[in-house]
Amino acid sequence: MCEIFARAASSRHQHDLAEDAPLGQATKRFGRAFELYRQGYEYYWKTHAHPNSTFKYTTSSLLDLMRFDATNQIELINQPLLMVAGSKADSLYLSEDAFAKATGTKDKALFKIEGATHIETYWVPRHVDAAMEQFIQFYGRIL
Repeated sequence: MCEIFARAASSRHQHDLAEDAPLGQATKRFGRAFELYRQGYEYYWKTHAHPNSTFKYTTSSLLDLMRFDATNQIELINQPLLMVAGSKADSLYLSEDAFAKATGTKDKALFKIEGATHIETYWVPRHVDAAMEQFIQFYGRIL
């Protein structure tokens, strides 16, 4: 059944991306925002899904996610801080905002993985290697 839905979604996706369709116009205008969802679908549902995953939000989990603020009280972090984000990540602005708000420590770094999107930081070997090198250096220094 999932395969049928995936094919239907793919067909619908191709239609929606036509330049005269609303999603096609939005993709042309805003571009990358939709790449996050395409890559997320591929990663979380097609290639790395947990066997028990339904790939669906519950109403309550979606509401919790929408109102969650990862920067709430981030200024209380008073330990060394390393943040890692892809330089092409749709979510990069969130990391940059969090980094700026993390005022409780002066020993902090935001490492941007050159050329990586949000999802690619999880699995593309060269991006994972770049992140791992930062983690090795960071933890080697502070532990």
